[in-house]
Amino acid sequence: EFCFSMDNGFKMKEGITKFILRKIGEDALPKEIIERRDKIGFVSPQKKWILEQKKYFDSIVYTDEFRQFKYIDYEEFIEDYTKLEDKSSNISSNEIWKIIGLFLWYKYMVK
Repeated sequence: EFCFSMDNGFKMKEGITKFILRKIGEDALPKEIIERRDKIGFVSPQKKWILEQKKYFDSIVYTDEFRQFKYIDYEEFIEDYTKLEDKSSNISSNEIWKIIGLFLWYKYMVK
């Protein structure tokens, strides 16, 4: 909540992202790190994780509690979830991963 309430100038200034973090780290980090602009994100292997731990994820998504989770369309979700194992399918695991994460967060942190 605090980060979202901050003025945007602390987050990005004159095209420099993570502005406040760079300012905080100025005295502790080398100039090359602080001024680095070629950073890019990385893709985590959610699909691999889901398929390697299929029994665990099945034990979540095939429960009544998940089926009744009010923030998702279960039928649409399960259609995509079952396509993950199909090598010819180009279903993105990113949304599936986010939905399962949201459900688990809600279940353990909100309820």
